[in-house]
Amino acid sequence: MKTKIFYCTSPYPLAPLVAGVLTGRLPSVFDQKTFRDFACANNFSLYPQGKPVCLGISPTGEKVMAISTGNASINPDNIINGFLTMYGLGSNHYSLVKVTCRERFWLLLGRFMMAIPFLNNPGRLVIEWRIKKIYPDLVETLRS
Repeated sequence: MKTKIFYCTSPYPLAPLVAGVLTGRLPSVFDQKTFRDFACANNFSLYPQGKPVCLGISPTGEKVMAISTGNASINPDNIINGFLTMYGLGSNHYSLVKVTCRERFWLLLGRFMMAIPFLNNPGRLVIEWRIKKIYPDLVETLRS
């Protein structure tokens, strides 16, 4: 079975959102209630950076995984390729898809606000506001 791995370097885990759209757990048009349910189910507020998440199987039969590093100074593409090559998996067993992020500042601000107890709800709203804005771009990643 081939594996599709989504990765991004945003402060908020955007790769699982794109993978969720691919597996059908999220709609292709932003819906706040579905997004909140998906974020709570995958515990995005406490999401450890660099932890791979398996989100199921796509309609085409590919296993779907997502990795968000949260640090733009490293290149996860090289790390993932090196790790998989070390275990003898060639490029015919997996495909890497990079998820780009234009809203680093706002997502980082929302994440920092969520770390402070009395700013938790405004932080969630900032993150939802920016994700609602970039959601069409995230869905467009699947088409490319």
